[in-house]
Amino acid sequence: MLKTLAPTSTKNITVIQTRISTDLKKKAEDVLSKMGLSINDYVRVSLNQVVNNQEITLTIKQEPRLPDDVRANVLESLEEIKRGEFVRFDNTQDMDTFFDNLVK
Repeated sequence: MLKTLAPTSTKNITVIQTRISTDLKKKAEDVLSKMGLSINDYVRVSLNQVVNNQEITLTIKQEPRLPDDVRANVLESLEEIKRGEFVRFDNTQDMDTFFDNLVK
C-alpha cells in the first residue's frame, strides 16, 4: 500500500527547483497530462515511492488511446448494454450458430 506523505499544513511544505530544457518540460507535461498528472504530482508520487520502498521503482504507462471512431463505437455499445440491448447465449454452440447466420 502506498503511503502518501502529504503535508499537514503549509508550514510543512518545501519547494524543489530544478533546471531542465523547455522542450523536455513541454514533452513531460504532454505525457503526464494524458495520465491525469502534473509535473508536481509526478515528483510527489516519485518521492513517496522512494521513501516507501527505499528504492527507485516507478512505472506508470500511458494507456493507448483508441481512434475516435472505435471509441465512439465502444461507447455506443456500452450504452446499448445499459439499455439491455444485447444478445445472451447459453453456450458456445448457440453463439457460433448466431454468428454463422450473420455471415450468411
